[in-house]
Amino acid sequence: MAFRLRIALLSLAISGVLLVGFGIFFLTTIQSVGLERVDREIRAVAASQLRSRQPPGRWRNVERSLRFVYGDESSARLAIQVRDARREILFTSPSFPSEIGSLTPPELPFRSRPTDRADTGSDAVNEGRNPGDRPSRVEGFVARLDADADGRVSIEEFDGPPGDFAELDADGDGYMTRTEATVAERLRPPRPREAVFRTVKTSTGEWRIGFLGNEYIYLTIGVNLADLSQEASRFRQAFLLGTMLALLVLAAAGWWLAGRALRPVALLTRTAERVTAGGLDQRVPEVAADRELRRLVEVINSMLERLERSFAQAERFSSDAAHELQTPLTVLQ
Repeated sequence: MAFRLRIALLSLAISGVLLVGFGIFFLTTIQSVGLERVDREIRAVAASQLRSRQPPGRWRNVERSLRFVYGDESSARLAIQVRDARREILFTSPSFPSEIGSLTPPELPFRSRPTDRADTGSDAVNEGRNPGDRPSRVEGFVARLDADADGRVSIEEFDGPPGDFAELDADGDGYMTRTEATVAERLRPPRPREAVFRTVKTSTGEWRIGFLGNEYIYLTIGVNLADLSQEASRFRQAFLLGTMLALLVLAAAGWWLAGRALRPVALLTRTAERVTAGGLDQRVPEVAADRELRRLVEVINSMLERLERSFAQAERFSSDAAHELQTPLTVLQ
C-alpha cells in the first residue's frame, strides 16, 4: 500500500472515529432532551390534577378535559390512570395500555417542603392511617402544641412563623381553636409526592410513564413516544447522510494533505533521478517551511557535494595518470 494512501486512510480513520463519537453523543443528547421534554409535559398534566383535592366524580370528566386542553389527538398519545390512596382504581383512560395498567404504582415518598404553612404538622401521629381518616391530624396538631390543655393554641405555644399563626387565627383573638385548625386543614394543599419516570415498551408502541401523586391519589400518566421516535429517526437519518458526505470530504482532504506533505519527498526523488556522472552539480532546493525535511535536504546536498568532489578528484587522477603514462608507452612503441 502506498505511503500516501496510508496517511490518507489514517487521517480518515481518526476523523471518522471522532465524528462517529460526536454523533453518538449528539443523538443520545437529543433522546435525553426529548425525554425531559415529555417528562415536563407529564408534570404539567399532573400539576392541574394534584394542586387541590379533587372530588371522586371529577375523574369521569378528566378525559374530556384533556381533549379540551391538548386537542382531540391527545387521546391517542396521552393516557391517564387514577388510583386512590388505597391503590384502588378510580379512572382509566380508554387508550391506557393494558401492560401499563397492570403495573402497581411504586411507593412514592412525600416531597419535602421548606415551609408547610397550612400543614398541621402531625405526620408522626397519622403514620399508618389512611388519608381519608383526617380527624386525628387536627387532633394531633392541637394536642402537640396545646401545652396547657385548654383546647386551643396560643401564639406562645405555636412553634411556626408568626405570619402563619396570623393566617390560622381567623378571628384574630390570639388563639387558634380546633375549628380554625380544621378549616386550615381543609384549605391546606395536598402534600405532593416525588415523581418517578420510566420508559415502557407495549404492543401499541413505546410509552413514557410518569408516576405522580399526593396524599390522596396516585396518577399514572403515559405519553406515547411515537412522535419523539419519529423526530429522533429524522435526526439519525440526517446525521447518517451528513456523516457519509463528511467522510467523503475528509477522504479527499486527507488525500490532498498527504500529497502536499509528501511533495518535498517527491522533489528529492526527482533530484536523485537527475544525478548522473555528468550532472553531479544537481542540488535539492531548500525547504524553508518544513523544518523536519530541511535537515534531510541538507544531508543529501552535503552528500552530493562530497560525491561531486570525489568524482572530480577521480577525474583529475585519471587525467594525470593518462598523461604520465603517455611518454613510456610512446617509447615502448
